[in-house]
Amino acid sequence: MFRVCRDRRLWGTEQSLYKYLSEQPCEGTYSVQVLADPRLGRIAREAWLTVQMTPVQIQRPKKVSAKDAPDQVPLYAVEF
Repeated sequence: MFRVCRDRRLWGTEQSLYKYLSEQPCEGTYSVQVLADPRLGRIAREAWLTVQMTPVQIQRPKKVSAKDAPDQVPLYAVEF
């Protein structure tokens, strides 16, 4: 598992990872109890997370040090 800090281009398309993932159907929802933080003036509450996931292939960056790096990397993208 890894986190992405920048949007990635999907291999073989002009579409971005963030956009493609946002178009996928919701696979489930989860309830999370968020604790209060009086220092920040936040009250305790219940938050709902939706989960989306899909297999993707991200494109290799244009500037990469490994000359034999593959053109794409297959993985599962998960957003919640």
